[in-house]
Amino acid sequence: MREVAFRTVEEAQLAETVPQLERLRHSGQRPLPETVLQALAAQGQTAAATPPMQEGRFELLHYLHEQSVCVNFHRFGNLGDREPAFYP
Repeated sequence: MREVAFRTVEEAQLAETVPQLERLRHSGQRPLPETVLQALAAQGQTAAATPPMQEGRFELLHYLHEQSVCVNFHRFGNLGDREPAFYP
């Protein structure tokens, strides 16, 4: 498991370090400064800025990258050759 670092920084310093961050979790006690929001938007990132939840399953939804894999076989016909990894 990776190490998690907790830091308290000033607005300007946080805005400068946004490009180096993988994710930002804000305590939600007060709104994020506009400079930080602009830096996040420039990097295409978002910040979880709501107060932390005590229920871990719901808190982890901020970090979940959901994927869906589907393999379709037609009921009444042949859809051609299939990759051997997709069926037994």
